[in-house]
Amino acid sequence: PMVAAGKPIEYARLAGEQALARLAPQEAMRWFDQALSSHERLDHEVTRGDAERLLCDLLTGRGIALEQSGDPGSRATLLQAGDLARRLGDGRRLVRAALATARPFAESGRVDDDWIAMLEAALATVEEHDSASRATLLAHLAAELTFDGDWERRKRLSDESLAIATRLADPATLTAVLRARFVTIWTPETLEQRRADTEL
Repeated sequence: PMVAAGKPIEYARLAGEQALARLAPQEAMRWFDQALSSHERLDHEVTRGDAERLLCDLLTGRGIALEQSGDPGSRATLLQAGDLARRLGDGRRLVRAALATARPFAESGRVDDDWIAMLEAALATVEEHDSASRATLLAHLAAELTFDGDWERRKRLSDESLAIATRLADPATLTAVLRARFVTIWTPETLEQRRADTEL
């Protein structure tokens, strides 16, 4: 539970999350910026771990708001949140930061090594059994590897993500996986596979 001194920041965070849920990124950013500007005053009022977890949540929320706004600054903010989650050993927060973007890959023709490292670190925190997080992380990682030249690896990761999503029979997960997969396996040789995917 947040101590009294941190409650206004927590309320601002919750307001920001609600704005994200309503797809109101500008409003969300205002709330997250307000909370972030006050966060430094928490250092002497709450434990270091609590303050860092709260900071991670605020950075992730702000990164999602930037992503919803189409602002390229979302990448740096989400990487910062992911790095903090890794230092905290907090797999749940790391997975959220890693999956906070809907983009199929960072930039056409470029391999984003920092983002790939975050996705791989997030994958290492999820269990091997079928889950929406594992399926989507695999799909995002495969898409990020689109321009690295290792076709076999990215196809294998994409196939695994699709197999998990199909077994889960969860429409939201399957949609996220197929959105990333379309880019990942977009070659002439996979035309029939891509056609089959549209029937899922």
